[in-house]
Amino acid sequence: MLRSGVMPDQFTFGSIIRACSSLSAIELGKQVHVHVIKSEYGSHLIAQNALIAMYTKFGQITDALDVFSGITTKDLISWSSMIAGFSQLGYELEALGHFKDMLSHGAYWPNEFVFGSAFSACGSLKQPEYGSQIHAMSVKFGLGRDTFAICSLSDMYAKCGLLDTAKTAFYQIERPDLVSWNTIIAGFAYGGDIDEAMLLFSQMRHLALSPDDITVRSLLSACTSLITLNQGMQIHSYIIKVGFDFDIGVCNSLLSMCAKCSDLYAAFKMFNEITRNADLVSWNTILTACMQHNHAGDVFSLFKLMIPSRNKPDHITLANVLGACGEIVSLEMGEQVLCYAIKTGLKLDISVANGLIDMYMKCGSLSSSQKLFDSIENPDVVTWSSLIVGYAQFGFGEEALKLFRKMRSLGKNLGNLIQHATRKTLAQAN
Repeated sequence: MLRSGVMPDQFTFGSIIRACSSLSAIELGKQVHVHVIKSEYGSHLIAQNALIAMYTKFGQITDALDVFSGITTKDLISWSSMIAGFSQLGYELEALGHFKDMLSHGAYWPNEFVFGSAFSACGSLKQPEYGSQIHAMSVKFGLGRDTFAICSLSDMYAKCGLLDTAKTAFYQIERPDLVSWNTIIAGFAYGGDIDEAMLLFSQMRHLALSPDDITVRSLLSACTSLITLNQGMQIHSYIIKVGFDFDIGVCNSLLSMCAKCSDLYAAFKMFNEITRNADLVSWNTILTACMQHNHAGDVFSLFKLMIPSRNKPDHITLANVLGACGEIVSLEMGEQVLCYAIKTGLKLDISVANGLIDMYMKCGSLSSSQKLFDSIENPDVVTWSSLIVGYAQFGFGEEALKLFRKMRSLGKNLGNLIQHATRKTLAQAN
């Protein structure tokens, strides 16, 4: 089109930008943005709104804000896209600030999607008071019974831990759809109330609504101890009954549930059933389960099976295997794992570095631990505590105390549990 000398109009630019967004072609989208600026349609809303949506989708909030700020007369889509972008990307205060700005401009009434983004921001900030005020505004704007707005409101209260209030809001929806039911079930499930989540699950099915994979995965996430294993098995039975056991995401949630409920045998049985279709999450879940249950030997067996599979190890895999090397005090095996990681181009992030330091310490190679620690640009609290505890356990109490004081002087703050364990080890070393 360009080669023929025909310039796109704002509708064509909008379509091309949306296509770039759908195809995850951000660099091409930026090139199109340059053409938009050079053309006479650089100030047209269709192209500008499409650019805001594209940039926010790829997390480039600064570029989105630049486009938004350059719009002379913003419409509802402009405001909605920008507020949603801020809310989804973790800029909750900015989302609420722009929501306030939109109201003060008074040119457009917020719709259910704008209110949904505002509720989401309040939920992430754990500010139910702000959410209640915005709810009052939504009622004023005639959205007091809107399914999307109330669903977002219910989700906000659930994230703030106000589960009863969330349920009250949910029951204001005249005809809850699948998304609404999934939202309230997830709220109770992630809030740790498996009994209420199961009750809502039963109500949903009684109304002839068919749960989907999101429903059952939310329920499984609430089964985190031996006490909830029975409910987890009930959900498992339902999964088999409706055929969700062919969904790898659901199977991974089942794997995680079995491991958390201290049923490693069931986790292995599940993993063996899905091995052919297992993805990286499946492998990492079973490896993590083995480490949590002190089955270091099984970690190595699984790792050997994983290497020739289509799923290549990542930093989570590596951290688990290095942890297993430390448990069986095998420096040689740990070095082999490290060589494999370097050879295959695995990124050695901070979690892998922490695993290496812990492995070196448990194997008595204090000099290797110190050398690796010194090479880390910004060690986190786990890095510091691994080194400190390692020195203390091998009787180098003075060196451990020096490191502890240096860490504190740098403003590093250990969590309560880590701090208690570190202080206890330091006391025993002295």
